[in-house]
Amino acid sequence: MPVLHFSQDEVCLHRVAFIKEDPLMLTEKNQTMDQPLTTRLLLACGVVGPFLFTSVLLIEGATRPGYNPWVQAGSALSLS
Repeated sequence: MPVLHFSQDEVCLHRVAFIKEDPLMLTEKNQTMDQPLTTRLLLACGVVGPFLFTSVLLIEGATRPGYNPWVQAGSALSLS
């Protein structure tokens, strides 16, 4: 099998040409402008949701009498 050798400049030029030809590559301006409000709200909920869940779990565990987080799972808080 023949081995192809490329100089560093040829490899860089190939990468630049590939990036310029790819229609799916968006500039930073297009990525923020083209997102509908619904998508941005859903993304924000996806970021806030885990922090809210963890906060509620810790507060419930701290205020629930008889709950031991070393023995019981967090889902046990919903049973009582």
